[in-house]
Amino acid sequence: MLLLGPGTQHRQGVPARRPAPAGQPGRRGSRAAAAKKYATRTIAFRKSCPATEEEAELTAAAKTQIDAPTLRLTIARLARRLRQAADSGTTPSQLSALATLDRLGPLSLGDLAAAERVGPSTLTRIVAALEEQGLLERTADSSDRRVSVVRVTSAGARLLTAARDRGTELLARRVAALDDHQATALATALPVLELLIEDAE
Repeated sequence: MLLLGPGTQHRQGVPARRPAPAGQPGRRGSRAAAAKKYATRTIAFRKSCPATEEEAELTAAAKTQIDAPTLRLTIARLARRLRQAADSGTTPSQLSALATLDRLGPLSLGDLAAAERVGPSTLTRIVAALEEQGLLERTADSSDRRVSVVRVTSAGARLLTAARDRGTELLARRVAALDDHQATALATALPVLELLIEDAE
């Protein structure tokens, strides 16, 4: 691929690609966004319609072709890259607990342990480390002084924002390097990946 700098002449007969106006997504970003919107609507429509016998057979055949170990490894490696990009100075468990509190608001230690799916002793260590760093604060519940409630501090909120921004920038750079077909495939897969992380009823 030939990369052309700002001051480089374009090849004869090949028109220059105009940059997207400020504040508007580029051509590739627009296509990816449109593809994700189409994929989301398609999945919602298919879920509302009963599958025919032929469609059910095709779906079953497609599921057998999915390499679950490779999918697991790919997701784990991507998560590790995002943690490395976050560079928050906290452990993954600490950052996860902080993000849960930021998303759900103040929680008792018991509720936070349940949300994080960790034992009380493990959560106590996590909370103590975050409290020592000034990233969360612990207070007594107004209705029951025996219960401790933890909430994110302003310093914790700033750390989360910075960590998320760095992770988003990493993904944005990787997505920008995809061609149109790859970007469309990724956008189509996003709603399906979101289904994978939903808790089974």
